[in-house]
Amino acid sequence: KAMNIGTAMSRYRIGTRIRAGFLVVLALLAGVVGLGCAGLDGMRRNFLEYDRLSESTINVLTIDRNVAGLRRNVVLYGTSGSEQALSRARALQLDLRSRLQTAIAGFRSDQRRQWAEEMLDAFERYSAALNLVVDLRRQREDTFSSRVEQPGREVRQRLTDVIETAMAAEEFRIAAVAGRAQERLSLARLDAVRFRSDVNPAVAERLLGRFDSYAEALAD
Repeated sequence: KAMNIGTAMSRYRIGTRIRAGFLVVLALLAGVVGLGCAGLDGMRRNFLEYDRLSESTINVLTIDRNVAGLRRNVVLYGTSGSEQALSRARALQLDLRSRLQTAIAGFRSDQRRQWAEEMLDAFERYSAALNLVVDLRRQREDTFSSRVEQPGREVRQRLTDVIETAMAAEEFRIAAVAGRAQERLSLARLDAVRFRSDVNPAVAERLLGRFDSYAEALAD
């Protein structure tokens, strides 16, 4: 068979045989290049998929961390009214919303996409509740300032004027009654400030007792 191929090739000129051999070599090289390109393309797709999965994993881990940070700062704001904690919570809100939307767009699994959509819905409800808490706290601060703190300062100043006037007129009993009332008013105002930062039923009950004691001192 080899002799038959050799005999057949001997019928052609040397130049033709060289060109045919060169074309065969080129064909083999083209096949090798094709296989190499296919392999490189597969590697590229694998790397892109790995990159997508890595980014998705980092995004999910960051969401978990930021949820914990958001809850911590909301609790801190609720208990202390810290504007710095509220500012951090607002920044985490923006970041979480963006990351959840990115997760929804990036997940290929319908189940995971549904999970991210449900979490985004829960996050929006939580954000709405936070906005309500902020509004209610600011209303409480405004009410405390206008109906407790400011009137308390005015009453204290009036009692101070009564004490000074009574002392000048040598009405010592009146000055003593006013002084006792002023002392009880100061204690009531102090408990009011404590109750604002610590909404505790025990503090509220003591505060009401302070006001009753203040009213009794005025009745004397």
